[in-house]
Amino acid sequence: IRKTNELVAYGLAGEKAPSLKKFAGEHLEADDYHKAMQDPETVIIDVRNAYESAIGNFQPPENGAKLIDPKMRNSIEFPKWLNSEDTQKQLTGKKVLMYCTGGIRCERATALLNQMSTVKEELKPKGVYHCRGGIERYVKTFPSGGYWKGKNYLFDKRMEQTPDIKADSAVENDIGAKCVLCCAKYTVYRGQFKCSRTLCGVPVIVCNSCTTAATEKPE
Repeated sequence: IRKTNELVAYGLAGEKAPSLKKFAGEHLEADDYHKAMQDPETVIIDVRNAYESAIGNFQPPENGAKLIDPKMRNSIEFPKWLNSEDTQKQLTGKKVLMYCTGGIRCERATALLNQMSTVKEELKPKGVYHCRGGIERYVKTFPSGGYWKGKNYLFDKRMEQTPDIKADSAVENDIGAKCVLCCAKYTVYRGQFKCSRTLCGVPVIVCNSCTTAATEKPE
């Protein structure tokens, strides 16, 4: 067991951290979350890291909610993104849905947004919500996928989750991810490959054909 100051690393530990009891967003069951994505006055935010979003995300119906992907390398970038003028313009006056793998990051993200809205006049969403149990429960509730497209990146030995009764070929067609070396379509994270750039280190997709090159000559 390792003690940590923050369960979700926003760089806001201790007194700076938003109170979950006071500010956490409202839970919606998967069925209600599904219906909420049909509302054109709603925005939906992926609060996961960009490498997770690369293989799967929600795609609301046409004329429904607007999907916003902050494209974060890691969670510590979220407060800065949320504090930007452009982001706040997109959220003000809208119902805000957030989603993540199993719901933990959303507890923290919704609390941060609600806390910020109490002190920023230019940031006034019309309610902040997240799916109880996250993507994982939504996909179990909608075994054909619902509005979920692709794979749910997991941090345990399963590696990924896909809708139970959706064909593998259909799941693959929903994903646009590519190998970072040859740019061929590939949708599987394997081998613990990570970006070698300074201060990056996020997981990257390397196809089977490029495994040797990535191991012997990392770039």
